[in-house]
Amino acid sequence: MAKFATINDVALKAGVSKAAAWAALANHRTNINLGKETKDRIIEMAKQLNYKPNITARSLSQQKSFLIGFLCRENYGKNATELLRGMQDVFLGQGYSVIAYVHGDTAKDELCNLEHSNARLSEALIITPALERNGYSNNQEIVRLQESGIPVVQLFNKIVPNIPCVSYDNYEAGKAATNYLIEKGHKRIGHFTIADYHDEITPGFHIESKQRWMGYDAAMRSAGLEPFVFTMPDEGWPDSPCGAAKKLIAHAYRPTALITVYDSMAIYLMDGLRDAGFRVPQDMSFIGHNGDEFIFYKYSHLTTFVVPLSKMGGEAARMCLSMLEGKTVEDVQFKPEFCSGSTVAPLIIQ
Repeated sequence: MAKFATINDVALKAGVSKAAAWAALANHRTNINLGKETKDRIIEMAKQLNYKPNITARSLSQQKSFLIGFLCRENYGKNATELLRGMQDVFLGQGYSVIAYVHGDTAKDELCNLEHSNARLSEALIITPALERNGYSNNQEIVRLQESGIPVVQLFNKIVPNIPCVSYDNYEAGKAATNYLIEKGHKRIGHFTIADYHDEITPGFHIESKQRWMGYDAAMRSAGLEPFVFTMPDEGWPDSPCGAAKKLIAHAYRPTALITVYDSMAIYLMDGLRDAGFRVPQDMSFIGHNGDEFIFYKYSHLTTFVVPLSKMGGEAARMCLSMLEGKTVEDVQFKPEFCSGSTVAPLIIQ
């Protein structure tokens, strides 16, 4: 069996104490001050010995797990990769690893993962809290974890009171999309969203849909224009893309531009319009929301507002580290990032 170099081997080769070697190779501040020449020598000796930190030994000696739990609702699953990328860019540099748990929208599923995360002695949690339509949640359990000394950060929506949150300004995204189309000369601008976009019974369940509609509605009314909302039934698309597109074109409102609450809706309707013989953006302009990476592989031309997932994951990680150091953190909200594609055209009045 191959023998791995230890911190003692590094210290011996560099001619320093074990404590000095540990301080030079630590990814965080220590109480030991080393001169630059000494630190550089220790690092060079570690490279020559191909030294790799023993996480298990370090965990035992410091009585820390160096684990961060990430609890993600499955309907955010497509976003998880980008979120994790941002988290890991921050955590790995500080010696922490992320354990990801995916659960459904039920509080029961989330509670199970909370218990598993606690069993693994996760030092902090990043969560997209579950909220059932009946309003049931694990808010009290999450607050108890925070009060017990385990930092908790929410992503996307501030569902649990008094727990810091990293969110995205959906209202501004809806408003900016609408104003962009108005500047292009459009007046009949429709908003395509889910059926329960203004659900007041379970605030937070579809909060991004409601906030994007509110931004759209405010911009339209501010410009003296009539807002009009098209909705997709809860059971999904009733027709083929072509059929749905023809209904849209035949509607009395007949928008010249459409803002969709998600990119996937824009893609569906644009495909339907093309199949029906209409042109995008000449016959109808489109703006989506989210900037979903998996959609961009095929539809990189879509004009959309991007949710900066990697940046949000990184910020959540930095907040966790600050809280682990005993610092107080505030909510952080990211602004929408406009991605100019080729699905918007100026309105030309014949």
